[in-house]
Amino acid sequence: MESNCKFCGKKVSSEKYLSNPSRYCGECSSYCMKQCPKASLCSTSWHKEPCVSCEHNPYRIKHTWSGKEWIKK
Repeated sequence: MESNCKFCGKKVSSEKYLSNPSRYCGECSSYCMKQCPKASLCSTSWHKEPCVSCEHNPYRIKHTWSGKEWIKK
């Protein structure tokens, strides 16, 4: 089974990411999961600060932050 990443559009074929209903690829989440010390905090989210302002937030690829939610460009 294959799908496309909702952020970058690349094919997603890994079982780990296919089972995720959000359908994002490992590349789009790798910075947050592996390198960002803030991502280890349980209250972080791509929809809350400081992650909203982070240049590595994958929503920034195809979305704009309205101040309340991500709006697709």
